[in-house]
Amino acid sequence: MIKYLMDSKVEVESHIHRRGQDGTFEFQIPFNSSRKRQTSAVRLTNGNVRVFLKGGPDFIIDKCSHTLDAQGKAVPLSEE
Repeated sequence: MIKYLMDSKVEVESHIHRRGQDGTFEFQIPFNSSRKRQTSAVRLTNGNVRVFLKGGPDFIIDKCSHTLDAQGKAVPLSEE
C-alpha cells in the first residue's frame, strides 16, 4: 500500500511521521478467512472513534452506510 501511494505521488513520509499524533489505537480484530476483513479502531483527539476496515471490497461495501465528501462531511452512500 505504501509503495502504491508513493508511486501515486502521495506525501507518505509526512503521514508516517504524524502516525500516532492524530489519535490513540483502541483495538483490532485481525483478518480471518470467515470474516474476510480486518477491523481497527482509533480514538481521535476530538474524542470520536474512527473504524477502519481492510478486506475484499465486496465484503466491505455491504458494511458501509456513508462516505466522506471532498470536505470530509459524511454523506449517505448511494448506488452511484
